[in-house]
Amino acid sequence: MKPKRLKHLINHVVLLLDASSSMDHLTDQVIKVVDAQVAYLARQSTAMNQETRVSIYAFGSKVECLIYDMDVLRLPSIKMLYNADGMTALIDGAVQAIKDLSLVPQLYSDHAFLIYTWTDGQENHSHNTRSTLSKMISALADNWTLGVFVPSKADKAQAEANGFPASNIEVWDTTAKGVELVSDKIKTTTQNFMQARSKGERGL
Repeated sequence: MKPKRLKHLINHVVLLLDASSSMDHLTDQVIKVVDAQVAYLARQSTAMNQETRVSIYAFGSKVECLIYDMDVLRLPSIKMLYNADGMTALIDGAVQAIKDLSLVPQLYSDHAFLIYTWTDGQENHSHNTRSTLSKMISALADNWTLGVFVPSKADKAQAEANGFPASNIEVWDTTAKGVELVSDKIKTTTQNFMQARSKGERGL
């Protein structure tokens, strides 16, 4: 009898963080929330027997990859990594994250990609165009899920024009309390995502 190969679920979760100057007053809250999200992901991964790998990007005037596809059980705090300064190269951040994660081999396991983008303002400093990002998103396979948090209804329209799925765009209040609500929303969405994965779905 031919042995069966273990069906192994691997989730690649990306946190794409606005690191423009306007986020500076929320730095402590952002670090606290991201570290808490990583701890939550670690607990969920263990409980649901799903491997989770995390990448964290920050976009200000330029895009920086702070952590790339690292096992969630071994992730450090971003306290010494996240620094808010500069403009808002949101499109460049999304393009870079998608390009980088597209390089991840998807051999012998069931892989899925979940990207959260979180910004307090509009795009104002990217080299890539809205059309580039929109085409890139529309070409993604069904195992990619993208969500974005924006500060207003006008920004929601901009995010949709950038190619983000309308149903996955949330407006948030750019205050310390708003940061907490974003954290709660990400936890709920991630839980739904991992539960769906355990039932054979590839994305939300």
